[in-house]
Amino acid sequence: MADELSTEYNLGEEEAIPDNEEPEDTSEYCYQEHKRNFYNMYRPHYERASNTHLIDDVMYSEILEVCLRAPGSKFDNRERGYRRKYQVQGNIQRRVLYRGDLAVTTYEQVFDVILEAHNKLSHARDVRKNKKCIKVSFCSIFFAKYVVLHCVLTLIQNFLSV
Repeated sequence: MADELSTEYNLGEEEAIPDNEEPEDTSEYCYQEHKRNFYNMYRPHYERASNTHLIDDVMYSEILEVCLRAPGSKFDNRERGYRRKYQVQGNIQRRVLYRGDLAVTTYEQVFDVILEAHNKLSHARDVRKNKKCIKVSFCSIFFAKYVVLHCVLTLIQNFLSV
């Protein structure tokens, strides 16, 4: 029976890949390029902002470590503040820290969060729809009066059309 299957379905033989196909990592290259362009636009607005609670990956890891420590451990004032503001929920990597009912994201993940919301809304181009979708699920994302969100949606449209 194994011989019948292998001759019938040509198992074990590799198909030739045409020379005119693009390499598989082209989409990854485009993704990284658009992500880099987004952060080049986002960074100046983020650095000027004084009203954001957006944290970086290092702070996220520190807060997560504090929240995962046993309740009987000793905490300083800063750590007690973290435990009051944040809680650990769920088991999705990089989405376990919550502030109220909203997931906490980091500066390094803002592009991915916006891309996810954009895809969730069937590639909606309306900036307000995308912002509303993000604000329902995530806290602390700074939008610089829609300028950055509009720029990233343009980049994402270009990325998805490649």
